[in-house]
Amino acid sequence: LAFIATLGIGLTAIEPVRRKLWELFYFSHVMLVPLVFLFTLLHVRKKTAQVIMLVPISMYVLDCLIRGLLILSRRSSAKSATAKSMGKLATKIEIDMKFPCGFEAGQYCWLNIPEISLLEWHPFTIASSPSSNKIVFYCGDIHKEGSFTNRLRIASKSEKLTVNVDGPHGKLGLNLSTYENVLLIAGGMGITPMISIFCDLAERKKRGEYSNLKQCTLVFSSKTSEQLMWFMDQYRECESVDGFNVELYATRNRDTESSSGRIHSGRANIES
Repeated sequence: LAFIATLGIGLTAIEPVRRKLWELFYFSHVMLVPLVFLFTLLHVRKKTAQVIMLVPISMYVLDCLIRGLLILSRRSSAKSATAKSMGKLATKIEIDMKFPCGFEAGQYCWLNIPEISLLEWHPFTIASSPSSNKIVFYCGDIHKEGSFTNRLRIASKSEKLTVNVDGPHGKLGLNLSTYENVLLIAGGMGITPMISIFCDLAERKKRGEYSNLKQCTLVFSSKTSEQLMWFMDQYRECESVDGFNVELYATRNRDTESSSGRIHSGRANIES
């Protein structure tokens, strides 16, 4: 039985299964790994070997318990969220909530949407500022039929969804308050953590917290100008703070907004 369970782990770990049936790969490992430990322990008859086997088994069980408790302590109850399709690029999810202990710019959350799947949890970066009364996510559609993000974009037509939130997680590895000049560069969906950081820095500068910060520039490049215009209100608000600037680059298509000089054509050319 231990061999059969190990064989199952190996077969579900091959690349085609991991890429096309990720949930099968994940949940089979979660269920089969404990069985491998259990059946191996029952198969070994020597007490010394059993004691040795109990060490990794105990560590595995303890790890699962600790992770489970941490998830439960961070997980918010189901929230009603507003969903909006951002064309074919992404789905915007907006939740009227604030985390009890707040969050830091650049952090992410694991989201579960029961209307799409009761079991699937996927990570998405928080795109709103920590001072906002709403938590906003932009979930990029990978355009693969049947994928979570593709089903999410289709489900967003109902406008209202139920969302379970686990987080926030992660931490920005730099203390930006110690720098005089900050340059933030984002491409495509990489804008989600950067817009949160950019807005947070502008708000802190406005409140007089980051007096050392003299200049902050956000460079955002995307294939089309459609995505560049998602955050026009944030751009204007942040640029009202002294030293804050935004540069937008559309590498393929542009619209009428670009004729005013707001959106540049081609790739970003950053001078040192």
